[in-house]
Amino acid sequence: MLHDWFKNHPDAKLLTDKINDPKAVSQVFTSKHQLMMKVHSTPALKTAKSLDLEFVMHENVLNALKTNPLQKLLDYKTKHILISRKSIAAKKELLLKLKEAGIKTYASHVNFEKGKDELFMYNNEKGFIYGFCADVWDFKN
Repeated sequence: MLHDWFKNHPDAKLLTDKINDPKAVSQVFTSKHQLMMKVHSTPALKTAKSLDLEFVMHENVLNALKTNPLQKLLDYKTKHILISRKSIAAKKELLLKLKEAGIKTYASHVNFEKGKDELFMYNNEKGFIYGFCADVWDFKN
C-alpha cells in the first residue's frame, strides 16, 4: 500500500527518523529516488553512501567530525544536515560556511524553549539555516 502511494506521488520523499539502518530500509522501501535517510552514526552514513541513498546527517555525526568538518562533509557529498536549534548560537561560523558550500541545514527542537518558536527562528536565526522541523505550528499567525 505504501509503495503504491509513492508510485502515484513520484515527487514525494520518505524521510526516515529513528532508524539507523540504511541497508534494511533500502531493502524494504525500494523506491531509492524517493528515500531520504536520517543517519545517526558514521557507519550508517558510510552504508547510505555505499547504497547511493540520499541522506540527512544528524548533528551527532557532524559533532564527531573534529578536524576540518566542512571538508569532510564535502568529501561525503553531504547535502543536508539536521541540528538542534539550541546549537545554532555555538555553530554560527560553521553554519555560514555550510550555507556558502550549498549544504542545507535544518533545525529541530523548535518550541522546546519558551519564546523560541517558528517566528523567533524566522526573525533571528534564518540566516544560519535553510529550514526547520516544527512539532507545532500556529497557522493563524
